[in-house]
Amino acid sequence: MAIVVLMIEKRKRSSFRIFDWGLVGSCEGGNEDLVKMMISKGANDFNWGLEGACRGGHQNLMNLMIEKGATKCQRCHKSLEEHLQKPLQSPQNNRL
Repeated sequence: MAIVVLMIEKRKRSSFRIFDWGLVGSCEGGNEDLVKMMISKGANDFNWGLEGACRGGHQNLMNLMIEKGATKCQRCHKSLEEHLQKPLQSPQNNRL
């Protein structure tokens, strides 16, 4: 986590989407603490976060992205209700 904080402090001002990139990566990786940090720093592309959580198979983060305002998943094109109702297969068996 310390390296992430250091990278945030050293970022270039022109990298306005850096927190959205961090959001999708931490959603895919399943790191809820980093997801929350990215949101607190300004990440707001929750559709992209939902896509990352779906790719990684992390139901708790799919739910969080939907609660935050995600409206669609570009990865699997399932409805939000389908994302909330049942967990996906393991990430290894669920890649497109």
